[in-house]
Amino acid sequence: MCKELTEQKAKITDLIEFLKPIESKAKSKGNSLDMVDLNWLEQHLTKTSRDSEFLQRIKDHWQNELAFLGVHILIHKCKDITTFFKKNGAQAALKISLKQENETRWNSKLIMLLSFPVNFEEVTLLLLFYMTI
Repeated sequence: MCKELTEQKAKITDLIEFLKPIESKAKSKGNSLDMVDLNWLEQHLTKTSRDSEFLQRIKDHWQNELAFLGVHILIHKCKDITTFFKKNGAQAALKISLKQENETRWNSKLIMLLSFPVNFEEVTLLLLFYMTI
């Protein structure tokens, strides 16, 4: 029984040591993992010879999840651009308006994403214009 407790304590310690730097980086970016430097995160996920088997499995899992983080970041950027266009009246310059994602509406993320390819060139030009002002 004592050996099991020692192993559990080691796993908890590994997990804490793994998560602490991630939490610190995310907290400094408004508690958002989206804003954490992906190069730093990839380096943090690199396995070392000192890693326990448990920590290696955690890093494997996070590396798989990292691929989905890019998708999450892309969705977040589309939402920010749509919000910017709505707040600044730039929506009127588009042939087809950008659709805003709404958590309570089913499939609204897909609808928002679908509105981007149709407007991509116009959105890009307008964003460049607003950046020069």
